Amino acid sequence: MWVYVSNNVNENDLLREVITSANADHSEAISKNQLEAKLVDTLKGNKFMLVLDDVWDDNVWDMLLRNPFECRCRV
Repeated sequence: MWVYVSNNVNENDLLREVITSANADHSEAISKNQLEAKLVDTLKGNKFMLVLDDVWDDNVWDMLLRNPFECRCRV
């Protein structure tokens, strides 16, 4: 998965982009919690590589993507 991260990233849009990059549908997920749950469910049991391109702020990982990816590892 290759995801471009702009300097004014929107949390929900980024989660949608990661889910789409994993070839999954996010149309029913509206809130951040729903999108995180969808991402965890999408990645569960699959191997993947995620490239975050052009990240301006490391908080993108720390505050947004770390939780769903760590949850995925515990499932």
